[in-house]
Amino acid sequence: MSAKKGIERHHDWGPVHRLVIPYEEVVTPEDNYRFLHKAISAVFLFAKQGIQLYSMDFHIYMGDIYALYPHGTEEITKPFTVFVDKNIPAAIDLQPEMVGEQRIELDDFSVDNLCQKAIELLNFEIEQNQDEELIPIWNDIFFRAMTVPIPISYAQDDFIPLEYKSSGDRYPIERAGEFALAHGPHKRILPYPPIRIEVGHSAGELTLDIYMRWSYFWDEAFEGYHFLQNYMDELKKEGWVKEE
Repeated sequence: MSAKKGIERHHDWGPVHRLVIPYEEVVTPEDNYRFLHKAISAVFLFAKQGIQLYSMDFHIYMGDIYALYPHGTEEITKPFTVFVDKNIPAAIDLQPEMVGEQRIELDDFSVDNLCQKAIELLNFEIEQNQDEELIPIWNDIFFRAMTVPIPISYAQDDFIPLEYKSSGDRYPIERAGEFALAHGPHKRILPYPPIRIEVGHSAGELTLDIYMRWSYFWDEAFEGYHFLQNYMDELKKEGWVKEE
């Protein structure tokens, strides 16, 4: 990176990478755990690259019981559930995104435990369902709270300077050896972390969307760009296909 080049931030969700896994078989409630595990495992590959995840929003919809593939038709207003790691850093300010959201803290914020808790919640809704034409399905999962390591060379004092249009921001960080740890969403500045990840399944495919809010991940002049390429290469080994 040249001395004059700074990290830009996007004003909304930012550029996006989408990866998909098409599937042809009919999907039944018995398949839910398998699909959940594959989707959540894909996100947690980030942990191999150093990004720490602390929350998972899990949305349940009402789907057509006669559809071959999950297809949401009407959203359940409850539960909008977010699973949160009890060890979430104090600097992270995870505000509700949905009215009536319920928050469940977990001692074990792992792929297996998240899948188990999510499937228990979904199965409970299925057991309570009395509609003959609609059935509860999982459709959207969001990962919002996270810690992103960035080389300490990008920090000034205890901040990372960010460029935004004609103005600038100073994003607070925690120093950890050679890295500046950017915890997000942060209480003091900006409602979003540097990255947001969404997974879902509908109409015959699993989807994984990576929204990049900092140029550190979309500009190849930065290490984060190459980190993201390595991550997507790992996903491709698991059967994910980059959607151009």
